[in-house]
Amino acid sequence: MCIRDSRRLKHDLLDVGLFVTPYGDEKIVERPVFYEEMLIYAHPGHELLKQKEIRPKDIVTPEIWMLGEGHCFRSQVVNLCAMSGMQHNNLPFSFESNSLETLMRIVDVEGGFTLIPELALQYMPESKKSQVRAFAENKPLREVSVIYSRHYAKQKLISLLSEEIRSVVPAQMLKPERG
Repeated sequence: MCIRDSRRLKHDLLDVGLFVTPYGDEKIVERPVFYEEMLIYAHPGHELLKQKEIRPKDIVTPEIWMLGEGHCFRSQVVNLCAMSGMQHNNLPFSFESNSLETLMRIVDVEGGFTLIPELALQYMPESKKSQVRAFAENKPLREVSVIYSRHYAKQKLISLLSEEIRSVVPAQMLKPERG
């Protein structure tokens, strides 16, 4: 879900959505459903795959492929890079895509790396999983919530939707703390 959809939610054009939170709008209720790590997907020959430990500062490089403006996952990656001491306006991005799948294909062909959400592993072929690495410490997690407007009356449906989502998400993703 994107910002445009949250506006539709507030104007009763949409009943419920799945959103990365906290969103921070008092007119929207956020009900956390799961938490997923941000993982690194790298070209098979990339140096990151050879490192024993990867830290956020290791990804602040021109070799990173990014999602386009307006994607919440892009904003989270930019924030992760900023935590590593690089200012947002100095990030070395020159190409962007609107699809994680496209970015992964570009990485496979052109080199470099991208970041993917943990849920992407569920549908990734086993042969590609060797190209995925987790951060060594302070693993960046994103909270994914069912959101709805404060005056939405169908609480039972929202509870059922939340439980259905939880039933298909790997068990480790149901807790905000990992380890």
